[in-house]
Amino acid sequence: MVEKFLKYCKIELNLSKNTLIAYKKDLENFMEYLPSDIEIVNVKNTDIENYFLTIKQNSKCRASSICRKISTLSHFFKFLISENIINTSPIINIQKPKKESHIPHFLTDEEVAKMIEVAKEDEKNGKKHAAIIALLFASGMRVSELCVLKISQLEIDKSQIRVIGKGNKERIVPVSNNAISILNEYLEDLQSSIFLFPSVRSNHISRIHVGNILKNIAKMANIDAKKVHPHALRHSIALKLVNSGMDLRLVQEFLGHKDISTTAIYTHVNSKEIVDLVKKYHPMSKDNAEGNDGNLVKNL
Repeated sequence: MVEKFLKYCKIELNLSKNTLIAYKKDLENFMEYLPSDIEIVNVKNTDIENYFLTIKQNSKCRASSICRKISTLSHFFKFLISENIINTSPIINIQKPKKESHIPHFLTDEEVAKMIEVAKEDEKNGKKHAAIIALLFASGMRVSELCVLKISQLEIDKSQIRVIGKGNKERIVPVSNNAISILNEYLEDLQSSIFLFPSVRSNHISRIHVGNILKNIAKMANIDAKKVHPHALRHSIALKLVNSGMDLRLVQEFLGHKDISTTAIYTHVNSKEIVDLVKKYHPMSKDNAEGNDGNLVKNL
């Protein structure tokens, strides 16, 4: 039944591969929790409540993951209803936890430039790694979108890329001249391939491989590797665009966000700006206070 549900999600709902993997894992975890004498068609609301109570008590599962698990089960039981396997869904009055609010990691322009510079020092894979960093930052694309990017999606003469995002939705993403230049250097040495970043083991490079590449380069560039991951580059260009005054809905379109509330997280003032504003306007700052009391701010 799970496989039939996943097939429905893939064909009818056009869900991404990563979402399908998450759905499958969520359903497997739930079925492992159920006692052997309870079949999925006989699940009751109390079973659902106890399952999520157990998760909250015995695991470090994030609120966002719990919300996804609730959505997975909700979609699954709705599917069973549509197939006339059950009459009502056992998921009722299950409250989703409030998702954690956090400001994402981001890199400065100087750090990105340093990583590209360090990447190029590798004679064997330097051009490839530099192209990966440049494209992730310049286009703001998701790492999953980068991994499956085909050469046929490149429109170098127009300095843009046709990116296939979640739900197979296509969007046109402009790319800077500097990124195009770095990409062209890589393409000169690329052997015949369908994918822009092919892999020996599979058709294209994996997300894990990209993550490892970035962390290794960050270490060599003396940048905190903990904050360096593929999505950090996406965060970085998004924050830069928002802080430059670009309309939020245009940034939403650029990033391929379905909900503008996801884009709105980049409207948070970053910590450096807070420090600069405090130093400029705080009555005890050097520029605004009489005498030497302004030095107190530097020591706080």
